Amino acid sequence: MVRMTKKRRAFQLFDKGKGPHDPEVEALGLSRKLRNRYFRQWRQLQEVSIVPSPVVPSEVATVPVKDIPMGGKFEYNGKLYRKVNAVFGVVIGLRLIEQDNQMFLSSSERIELHPAARVILK
Repeated sequence: MVRMTKKRRAFQLFDKGKGPHDPEVEALGLSRKLRNRYFRQWRQLQEVSIVPSPVVPSEVATVPVKDIPMGGKFEYNGKLYRKVNAVFGVVIGLRLIEQDNQMFLSSSERIELHPAARVILK
């Protein structure tokens, strides 16, 4: 029988989209430094840099970000983004900012998501 170490449990939570500062990971009793180290190690084992999926209320319909057409808008963690590229298994979005009733792309606020990350289609 395989022993469930705290590291293995943390990796399982990361696989489910949890981050090192989520309550479920903190509940393992690991120090902040160790949680961050485990998260970095887990990320290195992935082929791409993955941003954990946000927790979205169940009544809100979500779609995988890979299914959004290029140039399409989506919401992630309460912020609006436009899909601008998809390379090497990573979907790249730029933040949309409203100013004077117009929408502008913020090149300084870029997000990289795993293609299976769930987002709200806008």
